[in-house]
Amino acid sequence: MKTEENPQRNGTGLPGGTEKLLRSYFDAFANLYGITPLYRAFRIIQKQNPELKLTEEDFLQFVDQLDQEERLYTIAGAEDIYDDVKEPTPPMKREIVAEYLYALDGFESYLELKEEQADKPYYIPEKDELLKYQDDFYSEETKEFLDLGAYLRNVLKLKRADDVLSDLQLGARCGNSEPQMIISDVERLAGRGCFHSLEQLNEFFQYYFAMYNSTRVPSNRGFTPNEIQERMGGERPGSLEFGPNISRALQAGKLDAGKLRQGIFDADIPVPWKTLQRVEQKKPGRNDPCPCGSGKKYKRCCGR
Repeated sequence: MKTEENPQRNGTGLPGGTEKLLRSYFDAFANLYGITPLYRAFRIIQKQNPELKLTEEDFLQFVDQLDQEERLYTIAGAEDIYDDVKEPTPPMKREIVAEYLYALDGFESYLELKEEQADKPYYIPEKDELLKYQDDFYSEETKEFLDLGAYLRNVLKLKRADDVLSDLQLGARCGNSEPQMIISDVERLAGRGCFHSLEQLNEFFQYYFAMYNSTRVPSNRGFTPNEIQERMGGERPGSLEFGPNISRALQAGKLDAGKLRQGIFDADIPVPWKTLQRVEQKKPGRNDPCPCGSGKKYKRCCGR
């Protein structure tokens, strides 16, 4: 006699389909936001899935079950992150924290992202779009993204243009706006000699930063730098503009002349450097990468 399959999982009492959906949401939250309080995750899921009639008790039982599973995020309270906190965090105020924010440096990256996010709002797309972010490598294919891809293929004639494009977009999601690192990334995938003049390099960066400023990033809680500027005003957080050309960006202090010069020397680009050599290197800002090469922000390293 054929037995009816049990639609529930042990421990939570939730139907299997509901548990699968919750896992998809949690993966998406980790990828899109990096840090998501459980109370906010619960509200989003409730609003987008009223038919589930999900209660806070059911939700927390599911969260407790996650502790027994391997995943690319953790559920952390303040006592897990800060040495001076001993009291347990209220269950719904714990956070979904992406693995890259704690695995390598013991929550140092978490603290930096938390500071960058500050009081920014959350970008909350419709359900179908939000769940696409359960894929670790998903990003929207914006016009700027497609334009950069066309430039890599049709102008720079890169044989591995799609690989370079994917790598550059991933770097943008991670907040990589260091020109010398971007040059190295392109050459690592496409080979040396991709750029033949300062003008061509400047053109490439115009396309790159247009893509960068239209990419959804965790530091803006899912908003792009362009969108967060429109909502909050002022200069785009986490963005960089070259203006009409690289020289003006250098003179405006938006670009580190020494690092860019070294990156272009390493790339063997045959251009005169009198303009660059006249630009004095400014003291790094508190949130700039530390000149010592540690990978930390200046304020958390030599600027203490």
